[in-house]
Amino acid sequence: MDFKHLQSGYFADLLAVLASVCFAFYLLITERVREELDTAILAAMSTTASALALLAFAACAHVSLMVPAASSFASLIGLGVVCQLAGYYCLTYALGHLPATDSSIVLLGVAPLTAVNALMIFDERMTILQLLGGSFILLAVWIVSSGSATDRREPSRA
Repeated sequence: MDFKHLQSGYFADLLAVLASVCFAFYLLITERVREELDTAILAAMSTTASALALLAFAACAHVSLMVPAASSFASLIGLGVVCQLAGYYCLTYALGHLPATDSSIVLLGVAPLTAVNALMIFDERMTILQLLGGSFILLAVWIVSSGSATDRREPSRA
C-alpha cells in the first residue's frame, strides 16, 4: 500500500469524523431551537439556508445545475422530497419531543433497516457478517432505548 492511498484513507476518515461532529451539533441545536419554533418553520428555515449555501457553493465551484432529462428531474425531486425533506421534518419533529441523545441512538438503526428494505424491495442480499452486524446494532438500539426510557423518570425530591 502506497503513502498516497493511506493518506487519502485518513483524509476520508477525518471528513467522516467532521461530518459526525457537525451532525451532533445539528441535533443539539435543533433540540434547543425546537423549544421556541414549530417544526414546519424550523424545517423551512434550515432547508432554505441549506439551499442558498449549496447554490453559492455550486456557483463558486462552477458546478452545472442542469438536469439532463425530465425523468432525471422527477427522480431528483422525489429524492429531495421523500428522503431529505420528509426525513429531516420527522427528525426535527422528534427533537421537539425527545432528547437529542435518545434520537441519536435511534438513528443508528437507520443503516440496518435500510438494508432490510433493500432486501425486500430490490432483493439485495447481505452477507452473514452484515446480517450479524445489523442485528447487533438493532439489539443495541433496543437495549439503550428501553433502558433510557426508565432513566428519564422524574427524580424524587427529598
